[in-house]
Amino acid sequence: MPGTYPYVYAKKKNSVISITNYGEALLFKNDKWCRMSMHNDIYECKNSEPAMQSVPRAIQFYSSINYQGTILLGEWPTGRLYEFDGDKLSPSSMTPPKIAESADKRLGYEAQTMASYCGDLFVGYWPKGEVWRYDHTAGDWKFFKRFFSSVEEEPFIPHSYRDKDELNSAFFGQRITAMVPFKDALYVVTSNLNTWSTSVSIPPTVDQAKVAEYGAVHKIVKPGCTTSYARDLR
Repeated sequence: MPGTYPYVYAKKKNSVISITNYGEALLFKNDKWCRMSMHNDIYECKNSEPAMQSVPRAIQFYSSINYQGTILLGEWPTGRLYEFDGDKLSPSSMTPPKIAESADKRLGYEAQTMASYCGDLFVGYWPKGEVWRYDHTAGDWKFFKRFFSSVEEEPFIPHSYRDKDELNSAFFGQRITAMVPFKDALYVVTSNLNTWSTSVSIPPTVDQAKVAEYGAVHKIVKPGCTTSYARDLR
């Protein structure tokens, strides 16, 4: 469909799934493509969709990871993690509990980034720049850190209750746009919603001291941990 593009890919065994910005899930398996249907939040090819999505589903997937053999994808607006088994894509029990509890409300949580570091799974969330960590030793989720300063009585999307200006109301929403394990550390990158150019005027209601929290790079280190890299020895 014109105007659509793939947001994320994932692979399991001999299957590849691609999901577009319209929330359309496409499965490539056995040398064939299938347009997956979605029922009760589960995507599968049992009843393949006959035509392309002509309008967005208001569902998007932003991230994917192979975490210890489990293929996970991060979704918006519930913030849930989904699991891809090679045939279907369905909500996973791996979702952080606080996010899972509000999934039915579809508040607008976005599991935008995922990374594995020191055996643990890290997931970065919109709209408050929060990171959750799955402790693989304890087998449970722990809130890791919010990479932005909190504000008392702030709305769900920070700074969105501003007087009308030329910016999108969600412009100052808080994203974790990248998490990259490299050598002994995990690097975490923050961002806002849209392109931020030098011509953007910061509204007086946004604390100038907090502006530097956008576009920052943070380094997380756990002593004794290093990232290993597979090498092709052929």
